[in-house]
Amino acid sequence: MRSIVRFILKILVTILYKPKITFTDKKVQSRRLKSPCVIIANHTHFFDPILLETVFRGKITSVVAKDWYENKKLHWFLKFAQCIPCDRYHLDTEWFLLAKKAIDKGHSIVIFPEGRCNEDGRISEFKSGYAFLARTYKIPVLCVGLSGIFSVFHRTRMIIDVPEKVERIKGIPSAEDLEQKNEYFRQKIIGLKNRTLKETVENETPNKGDIVSVNRGSYRHFGIYVGENQVVHFSADSGRELDPETAVVRQTSVEEFLEGAPLEIQKPLNRKSFSAKSTIRRAKSQVGEMKGQYNIAWNNCEHFAMWCKYGVKKSRQVKTVSRNVLMSSCAALAALDLIKNIFF
Repeated sequence: MRSIVRFILKILVTILYKPKITFTDKKVQSRRLKSPCVIIANHTHFFDPILLETVFRGKITSVVAKDWYENKKLHWFLKFAQCIPCDRYHLDTEWFLLAKKAIDKGHSIVIFPEGRCNEDGRISEFKSGYAFLARTYKIPVLCVGLSGIFSVFHRTRMIIDVPEKVERIKGIPSAEDLEQKNEYFRQKIIGLKNRTLKETVENETPNKGDIVSVNRGSYRHFGIYVGENQVVHFSADSGRELDPETAVVRQTSVEEFLEGAPLEIQKPLNRKSFSAKSTIRRAKSQVGEMKGQYNIAWNNCEHFAMWCKYGVKKSRQVKTVSRNVLMSSCAALAALDLIKNIFF
């Protein structure tokens, strides 16, 4: 039954997300796991475990957060998928023993060392439990870099590295050695993810004058691609883009604009627009201007990008939020009116 469900999920993943898989070593290009290993990857979406389990061929078990495992809506499915619960907030050794049993049965273990899902694309500090597991039971660590893009019918890229054993170095204390290995693998994951983003940009290179965006999790940040790997955008300092006091139109590199997240190119609207040359001229004319004029509802980064490209200040994400708030308010008022008629 589990194999049937996995087969169905594999078909859905292939159709919806069209995973593009590459390998760091041309000599090792197999997705079949011949022996158990610890698979680690960056974590940007709840669909990541399903993606990994459907891409690799062989017995696989994923480690999931205990609070998710105990969730009434998810418990049956996660138990059916033979996931291993791990308490990410307290010292937990039970997951380690369950992982050992799975390894003895020939299963590879999928672990996301960050311990949580980072939708903004940034890679947090790693917890070293996976390295200790691999070192204790003498199985290799397999690093996978994910692009983090899970838009329907949008190609999701992933890079698979060569399995690498975790052997203790003599003369170095166990804990210190483990932390060194942990940081080593973290840097390797960062490098792999950056390669997937580079491939994404290379395969989806924006044209001069295009509106580009990046998903920050709770909102989307917009800018104008002006060529030579540069973006002009209305923003405050990194991590404080929505700060109205320090926001200013600035020109930065694509990498600084993305902050580790995937680049997305906005499709042209069905309306009259400026030429690429005029769009770039309008954008660059405002660099260093508009300081203190940022307003999330009336003058945000999308308003600026739309003005550069189309000459109008509009924000589709503000419109969407406003519509959702209005619909929620109407539903709440209708519910209150119904309660009033029933009980009063």
